[in-house]
Amino acid sequence: MRRMPATEKRPGTAAAYHRGMRDWLWLERRTQDIRHALGRFRRSPGLAATAILTLGLGIGASSTIFSVVNGVLLRPIAIQQSCSSTMMISSPR
Repeated sequence: MRRMPATEKRPGTAAAYHRGMRDWLWLERRTQDIRHALGRFRRSPGLAATAILTLGLGIGASSTIFSVVNGVLLRPIAIQQSCSSTMMISSPR
Protein backbone atom coordinates (compact mmCIF):
# COMPACT_ATOMS: atom_id res chain seq x y z
CA MET A 1 0.00 0.00 0.00
CA ARG A 2 1.24 3.49 -0.84
CA ARG A 3 2.02 5.66 2.13
CA MET A 4 0.54 9.15 1.81
CA PRO A 5 2.75 12.12 2.66
CA ALA A 6 1.75 14.12 5.70
CA THR A 7 0.62 17.04 3.53
CA GLU A 8 -2.06 14.91 1.87
CA LYS A 9 -3.48 13.69 5.17
CA ARG A 10 -4.28 17.09 6.61
CA PRO A 11 -7.52 18.54 5.25
CA GLY A 12 -6.34 22.17 5.16
CA THR A 13 -3.31 21.61 2.91
CA ALA A 14 -2.82 22.47 -0.74
CA ALA A 15 -2.91 18.80 -1.75
CA ALA A 16 -6.34 18.36 -0.20
CA TYR A 17 -7.52 21.54 -1.95
CA HIS A 18 -6.32 20.28 -5.34
CA ARG A 19 -7.86 16.89 -4.72
CA GLY A 20 -11.18 18.65 -4.05
CA MET A 21 -10.84 20.70 -7.22
CA ARG A 22 -10.17 17.55 -9.21
CA ASP A 23 -13.56 16.25 -8.10
CA TRP A 24 -15.27 19.18 -9.84
CA LEU A 25 -13.12 19.09 -12.98
CA TRP A 26 -15.44 16.65 -14.77
CA LEU A 27 -18.35 19.09 -14.43
CA GLU A 28 -16.34 21.92 -15.96
CA ARG A 29 -15.28 19.69 -18.86
CA ARG A 30 -18.85 18.59 -19.55
CA THR A 31 -20.00 22.20 -19.51
CA GLN A 32 -17.32 23.10 -22.06
CA ASP A 33 -18.35 20.13 -24.22
CA ILE A 34 -21.99 21.22 -24.18
CA ARG A 35 -21.09 24.82 -25.06
CA HIS A 36 -18.91 23.62 -27.93
CA ALA A 37 -21.67 21.32 -29.25
CA LEU A 38 -24.29 24.08 -29.09
CA GLY A 39 -21.95 26.42 -30.94
CA ARG A 40 -21.40 23.83 -33.67
CA PHE A 41 -25.15 23.25 -33.95
CA ARG A 42 -25.72 27.00 -34.40
CA ARG A 43 -23.21 27.07 -37.24
CA SER A 44 -24.83 24.14 -39.06
CA PRO A 45 -28.54 23.82 -38.22
CA GLY A 46 -29.05 21.12 -40.87
CA LEU A 47 -26.61 18.83 -39.13
CA ALA A 48 -28.26 19.59 -35.80
CA ALA A 49 -31.71 18.76 -37.14
CA THR A 50 -30.43 15.53 -38.68
CA ALA A 51 -28.68 14.48 -35.46
CA ILE A 52 -31.72 15.25 -33.29
CA LEU A 53 -34.07 13.49 -35.72
CA THR A 54 -31.82 10.42 -35.88
CA LEU A 55 -31.57 10.22 -32.10
CA GLY A 56 -35.33 10.62 -31.74
CA LEU A 57 -36.08 7.91 -34.28
CA GLY A 58 -33.56 5.55 -32.71
CA ILE A 59 -34.93 6.03 -29.20
CA GLY A 60 -38.51 5.71 -30.45
CA ALA A 61 -37.77 2.52 -32.40
CA SER A 62 -35.97 0.97 -29.43
CA SER A 63 -38.87 1.80 -27.12
CA THR A 64 -41.40 0.36 -29.56
CA ILE A 65 -39.47 -2.87 -30.05
CA PHE A 66 -39.01 -3.29 -26.30
CA SER A 67 -42.72 -2.71 -25.68
CA VAL A 68 -43.69 -5.35 -28.25
CA VAL A 69 -41.16 -7.90 -26.95
CA ASN A 70 -42.19 -7.19 -23.37
CA GLY A 71 -45.89 -7.59 -24.13
CA VAL A 72 -45.58 -10.67 -26.33
CA LEU A 73 -42.63 -12.65 -24.99
CA LEU A 74 -41.71 -11.57 -21.48
CA ARG A 75 -45.03 -11.20 -19.67
CA PRO A 76 -46.90 -14.39 -18.83
CA ILE A 77 -50.21 -15.02 -20.54
CA ALA A 78 -53.12 -14.03 -18.32
CA ILE A 79 -55.24 -17.17 -17.87
CA GLN A 80 -58.08 -17.32 -15.36
CA GLN A 81 -57.47 -20.92 -14.30
CA SER A 82 -53.91 -21.69 -15.18
CA CYS A 83 -54.03 -25.19 -13.68
CA SER A 84 -56.74 -26.26 -16.14
CA SER A 85 -54.96 -25.06 -19.26
CA THR A 86 -53.86 -27.71 -21.73
CA MET A 87 -51.35 -27.84 -24.53
CA MET A 88 -52.46 -28.93 -27.95
CA ILE A 89 -49.83 -30.52 -30.17
CA SER A 90 -50.51 -31.43 -33.73
CA SER A 91 -48.50 -34.22 -35.22
CA PRO A 92 -47.95 -34.67 -38.94
CA ARG A 93 -49.86 -37.57 -40.46
